[in-house]
Amino acid sequence: MKKVCPNKIKIMVGSTVYGFEDQLFQIVAYLESLGYEVVNSHVGKIEEVDDV
Repeated sequence: MKKVCPNKIKIMVGSTVYGFEDQLFQIVAYLESLGYEVVNSHVGKIEEVDDV
């Protein structure tokens, strides 16, 4: 698991609309460039939990 700085803000970007994948990747890259930790299922940044 990747360690995150405790002061880093985590943002979840929803992506239920198909056909706008290029804009989604741009939004995620832009937010990351600003220092945010971005989670998004389409980009593959949401981890699965097997212990549920």
